[in-house]
Amino acid sequence: GDTQYIEYEVEGDYKTDGVDLAQALAPATYESKTKVKEWQVALYVNKTFGPFSPYLGIKYSDLRGKNETDVSGYIDIDDDGILDTPYSFKASQKAKADDNIGAFVGTDIYVISNQLSVNIEGRFLDETAGTVGVNWKF
Repeated sequence: GDTQYIEYEVEGDYKTDGVDLAQALAPATYESKTKVKEWQVALYVNKTFGPFSPYLGIKYSDLRGKNETDVSGYIDIDDDGILDTPYSFKASQKAKADDNIGAFVGTDIYVISNQLSVNIEGRFLDETAGTVGVNWKF
């Protein structure tokens, strides 16, 4: 079995169709923060055959995200060519995973026993993802 929890927050650019928000609302400035929280519980089976240790399993996971963006700038309300009217707004969006049940399959490959291994994994149903990792024990 396995239980995992991940939480992170990032600040950065907000783009729609490749256009930065500050360009779309020019002249404007903004701050955008996104928070992501995910936890999962998994059950799996594995068997070691020489240097290979393949595994497969099922998992239940819950992923939620939240984005908050504060925007401020000036616009020309009276069409005199002068940007004289300030504006500001705050946008907030929330998201959550549609599917919570998933499957995964992978293998550890022991290149140097008890010291160096490579992991390859694919995840399906609730997400479409793959990872490759290298583990070095020292």
